[in-house]
Amino acid sequence: MDTYIITLLTVEYLCGKPMVIPIRKLIKELHAATKELYTEKVLSHLHSCLKETLRTSLRRYEKSGYLVMRTFGNKKGSQSTFIQSPAEAETEIREQLNFLQSIRGLTQY
Repeated sequence: MDTYIITLLTVEYLCGKPMVIPIRKLIKELHAATKELYTEKVLSHLHSCLKETLRTSLRRYEKSGYLVMRTFGNKKGSQSTFIQSPAEAETEIREQLNFLQSIRGLTQY
């Protein structure tokens, strides 16, 4: 659950801004941040730090319409995926974030 909240907070920050972020870089930064939060005992579960969990949460938010992912190939044959968050998703993102935070509050005790 913590991974989804952290990822959604990131999506909320990106929402409506003219930013296009490389997904690899975003996952790397989120991974480092969640590891630090775990080390500081803000997060109680180490699996919240897994890159695959972060990747899965981003995919789920894409399916919910909170993110748009676009993949581009280069001349060398490798691909890069970039994300952005449409301004139209702002209300739904905030509602989902409030819901997840309320559930987290119930499960902490």
